[in-house]
Formats: sequence, C-alpha cells, structure tokens
Amino acid sequence: MANQKSSSFWGKFKDPYELLVFYDPDFRKGNYNLYDWQIEILKKFSIDSPLDDMLRMAVVAANGSGKSQFILAPCAAWMAVVFPNSLSYITSSSASQLDTQTERFLDSFAEKMNRVHLDINKQEIWKIIKRQKVFLPHKSYIDLFATDEPKKAEGKHPLFPGGEFAIFVDEGKSIEQAIYGAIDRCTGATRRLDISSAGGTFGHFYDINTKPELGWWTRRIKYTDCPHIKQKEAEQLIIKHGLFDPLVRSILFSEFTSVNESVVINREIFDRGQNLFDNSKINLFGNNRMGVDLAAGGDENVGSIWHGNIQIGIEAFHITDTAQGAKEVIHWMEKWKVKPEDCYIEYDGINRGIVDNIIDRDYLVNKVMSGSAAADKRRYANRSAELWFKFKRYIEEGLVKLIPDQTQKDQLCSRYYKINNLTSKIQLESKKEARAAGHPSPDRADACVFAWAGCPTIDEYQNLYLSAPKTPDNRFGKKVSVSALEEVVDAWTYGEKPFFTDKEGNTKENKVAVNCSLSCLEGHIKTDDEAFYRDLSF
Repeated sequence: MANQKSSSFWGKFKDPYELLVFYDPDFRKGNYNLYDWQIEILKKFSIDSPLDDMLRMAVVAANGSGKSQFILAPCAAWMAVVFPNSLSYITSSSASQLDTQTERFLDSFAEKMNRVHLDINKQEIWKIIKRQKVFLPHKSYIDLFATDEPKKAEGKHPLFPGGEFAIFVDEGKSIEQAIYGAIDRCTGATRRLDISSAGGTFGHFYDINTKPELGWWTRRIKYTDCPHIKQKEAEQLIIKHGLFDPLVRSILFSEFTSVNESVVINREIFDRGQNLFDNSKINLFGNNRMGVDLAAGGDENVGSIWHGNIQIGIEAFHITDTAQGAKEVIHWMEKWKVKPEDCYIEYDGINRGIVDNIIDRDYLVNKVMSGSAAADKRRYANRSAELWFKFKRYIEEGLVKLIPDQTQKDQLCSRYYKINNLTSKIQLESKKEARAAGHPSPDRADACVFAWAGCPTIDEYQNLYLSAPKTPDNRFGKKVSVSALEEVVDAWTYGEKPFFTDKEGNTKENKVAVNCSLSCLEGHIKTDDEAFYRDLSF
C-alpha cells in the first residue's frame, strides 16, 4: 500500500520542491531561490520507499542554513498532500525549537496554501491546530511534540495497515538514546528524516551519519553551501576563534566534534606556534604583568610573569598558610616590578583568603573568578573556559613566546574540555576530574592563562596593533602577517583567486554567487497569481 499517491490533483506533486514552488509566490516569481543542496534533499525525500523497510535520510546542516524552513516543513506538508490518510510525526528535544522554528514554518506554509484555496474554492484545506495539522482533503495528519521522556515518543503507527507514515526528528543531536529507542519502536514507518546541526562524537545522530553500514543516506551542509550566511561574518568567526576551533568546525562546517578526548591546546598547535614566533611579532601591552594560580593541598601556587607577549618568569611555592601565601605573592610583584593593577589572581573557593589578605595590604589586584559567567555566554560555560580559548588563539597565531619549561608545556597541552550536549557550551575539565583521569594539575598553565585575562582578544589585537589599509594583496589589512593559517582561511573562504582583473584592467573582488538557480514549474508560470491559478482543477 505504501507509495500509493492520490489519483486526484494532489497526487501530481512529485516532490516537496514542486509543492513549495507551486504554493509560495515568492519562489514561483523568483524573489527567493533554493540552493542546489536543498532541492537535492527535497527530491530525494520523494523517491519510493523500500517495500520491506523505510527510506532513511540524515542531514547535518550548519546553523542558519534553513533546514527547518526549507527542508523539514515542505517534506511534512508534501506527505499530507500527496498520500491519503498519511501520518507525519515531528519531534524534537527542544520545545522552543519546535514552536519557534519547525511549527512556525509549517504553519506559514499551510496558511499560504489556505489563502490560495480560499480565493478559488472558498474553503481552507488545512486545519491548523497547536502541535497538530490536518490536511482536510485526505484526512492526513501532522503531529508535533517535544520529547522529554521515552514514553512520549512511543505508540505512533500508520493510520491504516500499509499506509504512509513519516518520522521527522529535528535537532536530533540533543535527543537522548532512550528516546531514540522509543522512536524506533514506532513500527510501520515508511520514511525517516533526521536533521540537525552537528553535535558530539557519540549517540544515535552521530552513528547514522558516520556508519554507512546502518543504511542511511546522509548529507553534510557546510556554511559555504549557504551563501546567505555572510562570508565576512564567518571569516571574522574563524579569525577570532581559529579554523580548528571545535564550535567553528561544528557551526560552520557541520563537523562532529569530540567531547571526551579533546585538549584546548594540543602539542602540534603548541610547537607550531612557538616555531612561528619571531621578533617582528613582539608587541607590548603595557607594563609587566602577572597571572597567579592559587592551589589547595599539595599543588603548586604559581606566578606567571610577562612582558608584553613574552613570558619572562615563573614562580612557585607550596605554602598553604594564608598570610604567608599573601606575602609570597607580594614579594613576586615587587621582584618583577608588577603593579597590583597588572596582577590577575584566581579568586575561587579557598583562594579567596589569600587574595583578600593581599588586598587588605593595599595591593588592589584583579580578581579572576573562574566559575563566573563568560563575556560570550552563548559559547562558553564560564570565564575560565573563555580565557583558555582566548589564550589558545595567541598560541595558534605564533604571537606568544613561552619559557621552555617542560612542566608548563605538559600542563598547557593536557587541559581537557568538553561541549555540553544540552547547552552546546564549551566547559573545561574540572581539577577534580583531571585528577581522577590522571591528568596533571594545570597550575602553571592556569597562571599563564590568567596573565592574559586583561589583554584584548585576538581580533581586537589585530584591529589595535595590526591595522593598515586593505589592498588586493593584503585582504585583512595587517602590518604583520598574523600566521600561515591566515592564508588557509583566505583560500578556504574566497577561493584561490579572491581578486581578478576585468577587461578594463580594474581589480575587483571575486564574489561568491548569492543564489543557486531554481527552475520553476515548467508550463505553469504566469505573471500574476490570478492567471496562474485560474484554469487549474483542484
């Protein structure tokens, strides 16, 4: 029974792409165009499902790519329009995603179809209810709900034996494995489309996109496949966070990023950054400054002293007495001629006693609260994670020269992080977790990072110190080449020849095309809506 389309007018729409163009005047008139990858997925969804199985499709799409609006919503509507008594079942772990994205786009498209038929037949064809849509001519249903426990995902089946039944999973990266198991127990499905931005390297959505033996047709959409995502914004994101930053790889490249075995600064990045450094990259941020990590128990209390972007000293002690610890830190400031306003000290938990003692002695140092909110709250779980990734960018670009201390290097290259699967924020491995996993306590590394707490971010640094007029040979307008990575970013973003010379000899930017071409329904296009629909039989 499956794959049996309606023999009426409704069965003439061979894929969701045709349905979208037919009923949306903006697409039909060419005001908006779909991209080639969007058309490919819409057409792929319409092929006949296997008689003894279901059509399985998974799409990993970059944030802002229009996956809910131009893929999921048209596919669900097409199911109801083409197949009588069909059921489509849309679920997401996020009620906000379901209400403000998926359902909103689905309602908008259903309303456009209703307006057409109200003008022609004086009746609506869609009954639009919160979390349920009914296509009246076929008595087909689209049900939507957010999954927060497995039992809510069970019990869905075709409306009649052998009927068409589609399951859509929106933002599947955040759905727990138990819920996926419940979804899999919805028997009789003929089509399945899981669509989401990339997440961690685990779970159902990761598996179906990386294991061909599971039998899923997969498609990965990068931001370069979506010209409406501004190239300049992506370029700035890469410059700020680095081409190999985990969220850059996830957001822009739709790559799954490891959450368990990732370090902020790996040894390759460390060694490459130190080799890139040369005297032309020396830039002073003012006076000598110092970062201080205060530890409990037997760990080191460490001071990391800097002159500009050159590390000039490391101090350490194991004293736990508050008063004695305060005296030692003050001694470091006087020894290295660091003013209190240029000293950045961790101010969390047991460390507060030492810091308060220092301040009571009229040394008004800067408090670094590792667990406080990050400036970029959407990206980082706390201030500490933000500072580490900020420092990593300076290392990456070869703008930091460190003392050749093996203990410090080992700590810098073994600071683990993870991406919270619910919030998608980056958070560092706690010191307790590090000890349990056998990772070294990052005392010297943390002091090193704290010393950069008051410095500008990498993009602010470039604007402040490396600005110069832009030319075809100097796209970023820098007096100093920030790193060889810049050339990779430039070629990756703009192609090998970002500029070209026209016939008149003028230098012009080689811009990426804004839209892919879209062929409207042949033989049905007219200059106005009334003429378009006048002679059609519904």
